[in-house]
Amino acid sequence: MADTLFPLNTGAKIPALGLGTWQSEPGQVKKAISHALSVGYKHIDCAYVYGNEDEVGAGLAEGFQSGIKREDLFVTTKLWCTYHSRVEENLDLSLKSLGLDYVDLYLMHWPVPMNPKGNHPNLPKHPDGSRDLDTSWSYIKTWKEMEKLVKTGKVKAIGVANFSVEYLEELLPDAT
Repeated sequence: MADTLFPLNTGAKIPALGLGTWQSEPGQVKKAISHALSVGYKHIDCAYVYGNEDEVGAGLAEGFQSGIKREDLFVTTKLWCTYHSRVEENLDLSLKSLGLDYVDLYLMHWPVPMNPKGNHPNLPKHPDGSRDLDTSWSYIKTWKEMEKLVKTGKVKAIGVANFSVEYLEELLPDAT
């Protein structure tokens, strides 16, 4: 399964098997990434909001030091909801933490723009406890900003996560 690849519409190939880093224990992520790479994993899945991309980057660095080439890996990360109107800024934060010049796949984590100036950097809430959404912005605008990133070379491909069919059908007419 580690050698099974699926083609993307860009011509890139994504490994079928990848190591996810969500809810990984602090202090264990670097070790997990380093070990996964040493036993043949080629796909690492992470996200800004997981709060562990520095450790993921340290694990990747160990892999590179052991002779693994960047071009032999497939790294996925995700845009967080409070950055929908600041897509490249969030990508740059992830790239810095990961110690990379580019990611192979950059996903919009959720189709839910949240207030970038809210009372919490990742999960802003109103006083009643409901999420503080940014109703002045749409995930379709976010997608258009993500499309621009492909031309920068900082991402090889873009996509979405946690989208229902309804959201996809709304997005597709605007996607190039």
